[in-house]
Amino acid sequence: MKNIDLNISSDYQIHHFDEFPILFSGINNTGNHIVGSFIEELENYNTSYFYSIVTKSDFNKFRQAKIPYLNLMNKASQIFIVTKDNNEEIIEAKNLNLKDIPKDWLPHPSVFCPNPEILEFA
Repeated sequence: MKNIDLNISSDYQIHHFDEFPILFSGINNTGNHIVGSFIEELENYNTSYFYSIVTKSDFNKFRQAKIPYLNLMNKASQIFIVTKDNNEEIIEAKNLNLKDIPKDWLPHPSVFCPNPEILEFA
């Protein structure tokens, strides 16, 4: 498996915010489309997120509320649990399979992208 750059460098958008970015997206330096979602705040003020590497087409379907978030994660080429420090710097990333994620961490099958009229990836 090749190393994936998980730093979002362009088209960063927050789709839902509540103390932390809950759902966000962007593109890394190599053109991979990333959709991230908040998992939890850790004791040391670090935060953990899911980062899913998705196709532009699948992301646009998600943004248009044509597929739910769980389906988007299921279609992802790779999923990572990313830990960021309180400066939002990535300090750890673990690649995993969707089937290895505890069910109570996964989005409900009825969760769609909020505000589907906001920008799609061009």
